[in-house]
Amino acid sequence: MTKSQNGRAGKGRPSNYSDEQLKEMLLEIKNKFNGQKLTYLFLEKDTGIGRNT
Repeated sequence: MTKSQNGRAGKGRPSNYSDEQLKEMLLEIKNKFNGQKLTYLFLEKDTGIGRNT
């Protein structure tokens, strides 16, 4: 049974992203939401990348 069939899609080991990719995404989000406080939870919701990455 695969993760998606088991209803556990999205759980498990985080995907791998390079530091450079994460920095670029952060700068895009920072410019998109100018002046808003960036928290780990906010970034996780906006990008879909877990806090553990």
